[in-house]
Amino acid sequence: MASDQHQMICGLIVRKMKGQGYTQLCGFDGAVRDGYFSEFPQPPQVGRHRPDCISYNPLTKKYAIGEAKTSADLSSDRTREELIDFSDYCLANDNYDKVIFGFPSSSEKLVIKIMDKMKKENRGRIELFVYFEEIDDDF
Repeated sequence: MASDQHQMICGLIVRKMKGQGYTQLCGFDGAVRDGYFSEFPQPPQVGRHRPDCISYNPLTKKYAIGEAKTSADLSSDRTREELIDFSDYCLANDNYDKVIFGFPSSSEKLVIKIMDKMKKENRGRIELFVYFEEIDDDF
């Protein structure tokens, strides 16, 4: 089961996607505080991994992949593999636009190091979304 912080970041990614015109198609790992994901099917596997959510923008006719990480998750090899798999998928499939990658603000320096180790093409498909932990108390 995902942590509360992970689910909070997932919910914020979905809000960001909705603000960009995307409609959520699938979400992963149960409900979060405001009810996101509870009625959505599990996303399909993309490469070696399953993303947290996938959304579709009817205006651009493009999909976006959402992936959330907590500080504890970021140092794992799995995080880098997921970002590579998801961004490679976007590069190989014209109907996939980007990966929205959410993480806590306290881990921003580590994320920059992870991104620096990736190919330029992959980095170009990843939109960073910083979650500021200070807002956690408001939920």
